[in-house]
Amino acid sequence: MTGNGTAPSSAAATRLLIADDHPTIHAGLATLLQAEKPHWEICATASDGREAIARATELRPHLVIMDYTMPHLNGLEATGEIHRALPEIEVLIFTGTQCRHALAEAFHSRARGCVLKSEGPQTLLRALESIRHHDRFRSHGITAVCDDIAATSGKLRTLTDRERETARLIADSKSTKVIAAELGLSIKTIETHRAKVFAKLQVHSVAELVRYALRTGLVQL
Repeated sequence: MTGNGTAPSSAAATRLLIADDHPTIHAGLATLLQAEKPHWEICATASDGREAIARATELRPHLVIMDYTMPHLNGLEATGEIHRALPEIEVLIFTGTQCRHALAEAFHSRARGCVLKSEGPQTLLRALESIRHHDRFRSHGITAVCDDIAATSGKLRTLTDRERETARLIADSKSTKVIAAELGLSIKTIETHRAKVFAKLQVHSVAELVRYALRTGLVQL
């Protein structure tokens, strides 16, 4: 394997580009692949989205292991650029992000595969084998998060616009009196909206509502 940015000598080898802004990830993946895939070659590494696009365009690797969170362009933006210019290159999103909506975006992106960094080397290796053969791979961790988002978002869609706004303000620690003043409604009307929100979302306390709102993106930290 080579990491100097030059094209590998063996035309038959599977060539990989690693794009991640943490050098320890580069080193760890190199060690793993040397042990498990000695016939594969790391043709280059990149530390941000723009560099990943440049390296992919220059070296035409078979596979790109792409972090989600990187400077300049994130992994999904870089993946989109690579896919438009070089659709034959397969990209695996390999991410440690805890943002549920970022994971959902990765799941539905043009990347051929998605794996959480917490899921272990064997999952990563299975993913690389799959996308090398142009098969989609969505890891159990990614799929579980997206299934949960779909389920919780389904409940959120049952709220009316006013109930949704009331839920957001409750989750944002606003009192009934403050919400009523902010929305120009009576306290009794807000109490009615509150009761409907709790029933539709199947939550039983403000703490549960806050957790639900964070999970679905209704409010942000």
